[in-house]
Amino acid sequence: MVKITTLMTALLICGATAAVAQTPITDATVGAGFYRIKALNTTATESAYLNSANTTVSGKTTRAGFSKSEDASTIFYYDGSKYLTAYANGYHLSTIDGTTNKNDMLGFEGVASDTLTIQFTKVSDSGDSYYLYNTRPGRGWTYFFCAGTGAASNLYADALPKGTNLNQNNWATQKRCEYQLLALTSLPVTIGDAKYSTLNLPVAVTIPEGVTAYTATKNTEGNYLMLTKLESTIPANTPVVIEGEAKTYYFNIATGESATADETTTTSALTGTLNTVAAVSGALTLQNIDGVGFYTYTGTEMKGFKAYIAPETAAGATALKFDSAVTGIAGVTTDTTAPKAIYDLQGRRVSKAVKGLYIINGTKVLVK
Repeated sequence: MVKITTLMTALLICGATAAVAQTPITDATVGAGFYRIKALNTTATESAYLNSANTTVSGKTTRAGFSKSEDASTIFYYDGSKYLTAYANGYHLSTIDGTTNKNDMLGFEGVASDTLTIQFTKVSDSGDSYYLYNTRPGRGWTYFFCAGTGAASNLYADALPKGTNLNQNNWATQKRCEYQLLALTSLPVTIGDAKYSTLNLPVAVTIPEGVTAYTATKNTEGNYLMLTKLESTIPANTPVVIEGEAKTYYFNIATGESATADETTTTSALTGTLNTVAAVSGALTLQNIDGVGFYTYTGTEMKGFKAYIAPETAAGATALKFDSAVTGIAGVTTDTTAPKAIYDLQGRRVSKAVKGLYIINGTKVLVK
């Protein structure tokens, strides 16, 4: 078995409840980015955001729902042209299979075989509200319609043909088809008890205090991963390993030059996902079978906004394990020019690391 040592665990993007800065956009064309989608339905009695969990409203359980929560479940990534992807579970907005009237069922459920094409159009040039259009089999373009009244949890998604007169049944007056798009300036990421996770985002983000991020490449011999520490920013579309205490962190979205992926993206040993896809045969994901490590994945889906070890990188390995005693880091580099501080396990500083376990610049390293 080819031995590849690594440091990765599952990424949890859920449960974050602290407020994330968000600003209504007024752009004529909605660009790619992370948004909350706020229903402007005037019959609602509280703020209602589109939610990645399907509604529990009686009789409407196969449709997307709404929530007043400002957490990861109400964050979505729009690619600027077609896909609307839930940040919490990586699912696209799609019609839902297995329903009696598939064309009327819109939600976020599993790997989409029938993903919708999504577009936003401003209601008026001077305002900050948008119609959300989607294409659906046999129906063409339709309005995304916010139905229901009262509390946010009573609302659910529906659709109307694009040619529908919105003045009928008070749809226009009640703004049932209108939404406000709130652009986010930071994203919540929760690291679990294992204290290591993977992350892959389509935008560049700054690394918050308390988190260390690494890119990963294979060494020349191809028998382990080299982890290279990033100092301040994770470039867009760069799958990384992140390390931190078990809690939720907020990664500020970066712009400008820092948002461009560097050469580590093309040489990375990690494969990133932006949306949930069908499982890749032979891929390794973080599991806790015989200690925390990477093992052959036997599930049915690879979750979005994460990273995994592809079969061609694993090269036949079925388990890449590490534990709290020996992490199995077989090479950690950093892009800083600061001199290395090397200590043995008795706390004595040494000038050179030979075969054995050492603490190098604060990181436990197994020198082979």
